[in-house]
Amino acid sequence: MLFVPPSSEVLPMWMPNMKFSLDMIWFDDNGNVIHIEKNVPPCDPTGHLPCPVYNQNGQPSKYALEVTSGFVDKYNITTNSKLAITIPEFGPLVGITIVIALVSAITLSQKFKFHF
Repeated sequence: MLFVPPSSEVLPMWMPNMKFSLDMIWFDDNGNVIHIEKNVPPCDPTGHLPCPVYNQNGQPSKYALEVTSGFVDKYNITTNSKLAITIPEFGPLVGITIVIALVSAITLSQKFKFHF
């Protein structure tokens, strides 16, 4: 899951209600990795222990990414790594297909009284 705040800020993360461990990666405005937490376990399911907060005193971040535990090691993510976000261009045929699908969904919702 990618977290994108409206502006760079310290992004503390914690793991309530999670069922498995995660790796967490924080990035600055330029996509540079500024902090990594590996194999972060879920909070104590009994609720007897406080849920640890990660990166609560860290640097301001533009993005925080939660991935499956082991991702950082598998893909050799380090503080020398960089995040690149690219948005693919969709050709006109894809755009037309999406519009047709939306029109069909709206038509069906009206016919069968579904609400989106």
